[in-house]
Amino acid sequence: CVGAMGMLFPPILVLLGLPVGALERRRLLMLHADAAPTPHVTPPPGVGGWLRTRLSEVATWRELGYTACLGSVLFFADFIALSLVAFGALFIVLPIFFAFGVGTGSVQFQLADWDIDTGPKAAAVAIVAVPFLIFSVYAVSALAGGQAAFTKWLLSPTEAELGRKVEELSGS
Repeated sequence: CVGAMGMLFPPILVLLGLPVGALERRRLLMLHADAAPTPHVTPPPGVGGWLRTRLSEVATWRELGYTACLGSVLFFADFIALSLVAFGALFIVLPIFFAFGVGTGSVQFQLADWDIDTGPKAAAVAIVAVPFLIFSVYAVSALAGGQAAFTKWLLSPTEAELGRKVEELSGS
C-alpha cells in the first residue's frame, strides 16, 4: 500500500505543500493574532525520520490538498475577482483619456455592441462603473475573508494534533 502511494504521490510532490502551508500560516498572522499554529510534530533526528514523520502526518496531506486548491480553484477565483476590479477602474479612468485628448481617434473601447469612442459615452460608462467598482472591491474583500477562513480551517491543527503537541511538550 505504501509503495502504491509512493508511485501515485512521489514524496517530493507531497512535500511541496509544506512550504506553502508554512507561508500561508505566516500570512494568517497578518489577519489574526491567534492564527493557525503548525500542526506538525517534532520529527526524530535524521532525514529518514523527518521524511517518515512528514509523510505519515495527516497535516502534510492537508497542506498538499490546500496547495492544489490554491493553484487551481482559488487562483481562478482570485483572477476573476481582480479582473472585475481592474475593469471597473478602467471604465472610471476612461473619461480622463478623452478629456485630455488622448482618446481622439487613438483610443477605442468596445463594450458588447457599444463602441466607447467619445467623451460623453465614456462618462456614461464611468457613472455606471462607480457602483460596479464598489461592489467588486467588496466582493474581493469577501473572497479574501472566505479564503482566510478556509486556510485557517484547513491548515490549523486538529484536536488530535493539539493533544499530541501537549503530550510532546509534557514529555520533554
